[in-house]
Amino acid sequence: MLTEFDQNTIANMTAALDYVCKKIPADKDSTELRKRIADELIQCARSGKRTVIDLQNAGLKF
Repeated sequence: MLTEFDQNTIANMTAALDYVCKKIPADKDSTELRKRIADELIQCARSGKRTVIDLQNAGLKF
């Protein structure tokens, strides 16, 4: 659950998700892919990597 993260981390996660989703090619975009990216961002933040750059890099692994 996102309540485990502080406001700054949530803001970074939101910015990273927006950034990564803009990079998804139209033919590959799907709700499932966006969920996988969001899950990856959550795992990254849980591991202690909470900067926007760390989160963007984690999300770009799609």
